[in-house]
Amino acid sequence: MKKVILVILTVIIASVLAFSLTACNSNVATDKLLRLNWCDGGFTETFTYSVSGKVGETLVTGTLTLTIKPAGSGYVIERQQTMDDGTTINGSVSFSKSGSFLPSESVLTTEKGGVKTTQKVVYDGKKVRFYQADGDTIPEGTAASELDISSPYYDNMQFYTIIRGASFDKKFNLAFNTFAPGENNVVKLQCSLGATENKGYTIGGEANSTDCQVVYIALTSAPVSTNQAFRAYYAKSEIELSNHYKLKQTLVEFVEGNFTYTLKDASATKA
Repeated sequence: MKKVILVILTVIIASVLAFSLTACNSNVATDKLLRLNWCDGGFTETFTYSVSGKVGETLVTGTLTLTIKPAGSGYVIERQQTMDDGTTINGSVSFSKSGSFLPSESVLTTEKGGVKTTQKVVYDGKKVRFYQADGDTIPEGTAASELDISSPYYDNMQFYTIIRGASFDKKFNLAFNTFAPGENNVVKLQCSLGATENKGYTIGGEANSTDCQVVYIALTSAPVSTNQAFRAYYAKSEIELSNHYKLKQTLVEFVEGNFTYTLKDASATKA
């Protein structure tokens, strides 16, 4: 199996993207300032993004769907990504309490060229246990690698959502560690605020644009810059849907290496 260096959300293996990340930490001070800016009133929020980028000289496109929904006493973040080269990436991260930012576990299955690989990360507050196996499940008895991890910690499939809960002001100071399974190591990332940029998006077939706060995400060993950092664009104003549900600090666009993800639809429903 190829060596995988993980990215924040998309988790595409190295032959598709340059690198990717999993299992994130933030500092305590920032965590205390976070707000639950999603699933108001028990609603399920669903966001669909168009994906476009290059692998070498080849254009690759696809669709990413991100869903945040209540589940029992907590909630779940689900992601499904399909690329036109046949790659699929499906996963979920679970939270045992509705008011918690700390995940209990995540599961991610990647398929490329007909080969499936599943990764599972389990959190207990002090340690992270990582399981990996071929196929779409982790067989019983699979050995886990185990590392210490300090609280608070976030999983890669929730990180863009977590930033939605931050206050974009002078108190913003988000740095976090990330567990990289391919390296069996922990690296540190940092976030910083950029300028305001106007970005276009589509919801319900209607094209719109809004002013967005730019957030840069980079390794602490490299300078945070537009050339080296991932960029995420969050709407500074609420986006009201046709059912009058208001989305807060919506992730309108994000850029990871050569790939750009642009919001092409969003909805909020209640069972």
